[in-house]
Parts: sequence; C-alpha cells; structure tokens
Amino acid sequence: MAGKIPLLLLSLMTLPATAACIGGNDLGEVEFERNSSYFNHKGKAALDRLLDDSQRLNDGYLLLEFSFNKQISDKKLREYNMWLAQRRVERVKNYLTQKQLPHPMITRILTAGDEDRILSLTFCEHGESGSSQLAAE
Repeated sequence: MAGKIPLLLLSLMTLPATAACIGGNDLGEVEFERNSSYFNHKGKAALDRLLDDSQRLNDGYLLLEFSFNKQISDKKLREYNMWLAQRRVERVKNYLTQKQLPHPMITRILTAGDEDRILSLTFCEHGESGSSQLAAE
C-alpha cells in the first residue's frame, strides 16, 4: 500500500489541474473599460453583491474566469492582451481579498475565447452533494 501512494502522487503531478465547475452558481460579471485593468461601477456592484451574499454560500470556491482571443496575428498585441487579462484578474482578486471574501478563489484565463472585457464569477460547491468539483484533466 505504501508503494502505491507515491505513484498516485506522481501521476497527479503530471496532470494539469483545472477547475471544473459543472452546474456552478453564476454570480454575475465584472466589466472593464477598454485597455484598462480597472473594473467599472457595474463590476464593483457585482463584486459587492457577491461579498454580501458570501455568508450564505456553502463550502466551495469562487471561480474567476476571463477569456480573450489569443489568435491575433500581432505578437505584441497578443502579449499585451495576456498581460492585461492577468492584471484584470489580479485586480478582482485583490479587491475580494481586501474585503475578506471567506472563500478560496481559483482563476482561469481562457485564450480561445472572444475578447469581451468581462470576467465571470461562478461559485463552485465542494462535497458529495454538490454537483461541482475541482478536477484534474
């Protein structure tokens, strides 16, 4: 039995871990101005609603997901878009951390999506009764 544990750990280390949130609770979106990492007043309102409702959420995590189109031919523009996506995600994480969100956060930047300047907020439940899970693909 003891020999199987390191093998299991090794196999998990070789797989990329991603957040799979099937049937998660959509908590809104955070909008950003063009070429800015600052969210607008609608985005702040969505984050404040999330914070107000956070005490009523079950055991789980918040999935922050931002997508943009990486298939742009200009290399400098692709690099800028990735940098800006990371800044936007970090700005939301910092806001929620400063306001003491009681749940862990997982972030995902999708590079095959549309460039829409929106970060989606989804709450994913843990546990046997929840339909959401953290999975390794």
